[in-house]
Amino acid sequence: MPQCPGCARIAEPYQAQIDHKLQNVHNLFAGASLSGLDAASICRITPSPVTAAYRNRARLAVRPEHAAIRGSRIQLGLYRAGTHDVVDIPGCPVQSDRINAAVDVLREAIDRSGVSIYDEHTQQGDLRYVTVRHGIRTDQVLVGIVATSQGFRGRDELVREVMSRCKSLVGVVLNINATAGNAIFGPTCLTLAGRPYLEEIVCDVRIRLGLLSFFQVNTAMAELAYGAIVQQLVDQFELEASRATLFDLYCGVGTIGLVTARRVGRVVGIESNAEAVQLARASAELNGLSNVTTCEGLVEDRLDAVLADFAGPHRHGPALVAVNPPRKGLAPAVVSQIATFAPTRIAYLSCAPHTLIRDLERFTARGYEVRHVELFDMFPHTDQVETLAILERQ
Repeated sequence: MPQCPGCARIAEPYQAQIDHKLQNVHNLFAGASLSGLDAASICRITPSPVTAAYRNRARLAVRPEHAAIRGSRIQLGLYRAGTHDVVDIPGCPVQSDRINAAVDVLREAIDRSGVSIYDEHTQQGDLRYVTVRHGIRTDQVLVGIVATSQGFRGRDELVREVMSRCKSLVGVVLNINATAGNAIFGPTCLTLAGRPYLEEIVCDVRIRLGLLSFFQVNTAMAELAYGAIVQQLVDQFELEASRATLFDLYCGVGTIGLVTARRVGRVVGIESNAEAVQLARASAELNGLSNVTTCEGLVEDRLDAVLADFAGPHRHGPALVAVNPPRKGLAPAVVSQIATFAPTRIAYLSCAPHTLIRDLERFTARGYEVRHVELFDMFPHTDQVETLAILERQ
């Protein structure tokens, strides 16, 4: 099997991997200026309960195969670092067994269906990517195919074979991406068979996930990280939790807010992706959580109005904030909006320590102190790590 670009540290002992991540983050914080934090206190990294078959999602490029692998006419895998050369991955030790089985079915079904494969050099062909999601707790599987058009030749044959052969499959979704460039997904999704979402259980809450929904790739670690947020925002802080309002920003399908909802009086989420907003609302209804509201829009556009509503007649207790932004972190305007509103505590979960530290410095300049930092090894065998920081108003 060719060297896979996905897990650069898979040959290293696992303890050495997490020690390396902890030291790297410790060094970054040691060079920061953060009120209330002694970098020496950053000594906790929670290891992943599982280091093999932990990934609940695969996104694989499909390319024509010129030197056939196992008789296949396609390459199905990841880009080699810094290139658009696809490394074919016949099986992956960190993807769940159910995902690997679905990828095998997809490879064979694509071969037999006669679907044309997209060539990015000529910009000809139909099929560009495949993606598979697996509900680790529910054993539900959702398959997505990304193509340049809706009605391409061989589509129905491909879908029929995938639906008939993939175990635990709940649906097949088509995403249409007709533009050249690096983006995997386009703006339009169509359900070709079954339903457009799967369900997963996180911290005893049932969550619906669509093809494009953000969700941590390591379900077991997500539960531990979300449990730590609840502990830091609610359990270890002397406030009347039943009267608190949690503002869940960049909330995606609302997971952090949903797992916290039974511990606080009210949850208000803000998310820009329309599909994720609808799924968050459906999940709240599914779990009987009437105290959860999810607003659609950019955080920087909606936050002032949401906070103004809280400060009005609906306010009935302390305010808490949870943020889980993309790698680029928070826009300066969002830091300013949050700090001006002055919530009691902020939980900041980040996959990018550099931008996390930048934003923490901005918060400390606005009257906050960093009370706690801990790490979660969400991505075994890679250099990535998830970092949780807790800020408190001075």
